[in-house]
Amino acid sequence: MKALLITYHFPPSLGGCPLRTGAFARSLVEQDWECHVIAAWIPPNHPVYKLDSGIAEYSDKRLSVYPVSEGVLGRVSQHFRRRQEANSNGHSGSAKSKSSRSRAATFLKQLVFPDPKIGWIPGAIRQARALMRKHRFDLIYSFGYPWSCHVVAHAIRNGTGIPWIADYGDPWTFNPETSHYPWWRRKLDFLVESKLLRNAAAVVVSTPETRAGFLSMFGDELNQRIYVAPVAQFYSAEYDVIPSVLPRHFQISFTGMYDSTRQPYSFYDAAKVFHQRSDLRICVAGIIGKKYEEYVRTQGLDSIVCHVGRLHRKETVHLQRNSHVLLSFGWPGGVQVPCKVYEYFAARRPILHIAGDAQDPAANLVRKYRRGLVVPNDPRAIADGLRALYELWTVGRLEDQFELWRLDDFCLPRSLDGLKLAVDAVFPSGRHSGETSVSEPVTAPTQS
Repeated sequence: MKALLITYHFPPSLGGCPLRTGAFARSLVEQDWECHVIAAWIPPNHPVYKLDSGIAEYSDKRLSVYPVSEGVLGRVSQHFRRRQEANSNGHSGSAKSKSSRSRAATFLKQLVFPDPKIGWIPGAIRQARALMRKHRFDLIYSFGYPWSCHVVAHAIRNGTGIPWIADYGDPWTFNPETSHYPWWRRKLDFLVESKLLRNAAAVVVSTPETRAGFLSMFGDELNQRIYVAPVAQFYSAEYDVIPSVLPRHFQISFTGMYDSTRQPYSFYDAAKVFHQRSDLRICVAGIIGKKYEEYVRTQGLDSIVCHVGRLHRKETVHLQRNSHVLLSFGWPGGVQVPCKVYEYFAARRPILHIAGDAQDPAANLVRKYRRGLVVPNDPRAIADGLRALYELWTVGRLEDQFELWRLDDFCLPRSLDGLKLAVDAVFPSGRHSGETSVSEPVTAPTQS
């Protein structure tokens, strides 16, 4: 059997999305599927897409990857995005001019439909149709974000009768990051996504809360074909092989990215209660905007906050395992769980979770499994949480206060159970059978 996978993100790029799509592709290959993957072409020097030496080369001929460029429109979009980032990180210009640039950037973002990766759509469709002329596919799978991948999948399967599974890492129409869009844009998102969902044989989402949101917005007709699979594509053993040797100083670490809905200002304001202490370090790993680094300097936190940049996978796991406390920021909107929370569970270290809002599902998970402290996004509350964790450390009782056992439900192979159910539902006749067996996410060979 043959599957056509349409995913912007795929190994060797880093992050939860490529880990998910890479693991799913490998699970199909290990069940004797032949997989053809259309993914984005990524420049080797791109800061978000470093080759991770922890991902083994995979030369199975049943897995082929076809990199697709974003084209002219994509390059133009990237140009404006870089200019916007430069403007937001810079200090030149009046407040009025900065506000004007911000409004213009927001308006342009609202016009880009369905997302900033729109330039990738034409090339992906051309490549998919070329493959469909050469192969008879039994399954089409798409992963979003970006939601452009679902648009491509719908366009190429329309009229073919090939079953299509739409896998959502993030919701689309009711995504918290698009809640400020004008009514006409939200209406357009809803109409297009409704049409796509009617044509999907199965839909996979990342949290039970997102599933409930889909049913509420698009109707109970989805109830029999929507499944949940957390975006956590790693094994517990990946963390077990790295010993935990904690430093002598009290170390809090964050591994991830900040964005417009999850900003660290309240945390940094709270951390000022420790700026005179020599036995505390805050380690920040990832692509961190210059404006956040500048804020650390202006608040006099240079002595305790260390920015280490983007790390490879093994380096990230090592940092997580060897920190006393791991810092996470929840999403507002009540539907999303940051992938890092699942990694922190696997690292088995106490968590300081700053809730996105009162409905934050990640906060509920941290509380349910007693993995750490949950505080609202308020400097005083965060400072109280920091003091409590620090005081527990000073008396040697930090780990005793939390349940830090393995939670295999949020790791491979169980984290792919929802996708397995979706595939089994699409092929009820037994053409697809056997237990889902997945291996480490892998780098696939490419074909032109």
